[in-house]
Amino acid sequence: MGDASTAGYVIAAAAAALAATAIRHLLSIATPRPRLFFTWIIGLATVIAVVHPFKTTAAPLSQKAATAVINLVLGAAIGSLVNGTAARVIRRRGNTGGYQPSYPS
Repeated sequence: MGDASTAGYVIAAAAAALAATAIRHLLSIATPRPRLFFTWIIGLATVIAVVHPFKTTAAPLSQKAATAVINLVLGAAIGSLVNGTAARVIRRRGNTGGYQPSYPS
């Protein structure tokens, strides 16, 4: 079920998730359409991660394909979770969240 490289893979996935969070935060501060930029960045990084096993290892094709599928699932999960969370926690200026206080006149 696992070997010495499994722990390294998990640590790398966690580091990728933290890096994605940092990138999304910086894009939220610096760009006019952070969701679009982030989607493109995560999409390209996921494509690179999917292709990487086929170009760099001498493993059998079935193992390369399994690693590529895992990388695709991880990229999609990280991208959707970070982007979805950021969309729900970012407040726009002037947005009161639908709450309109009523003051007696």
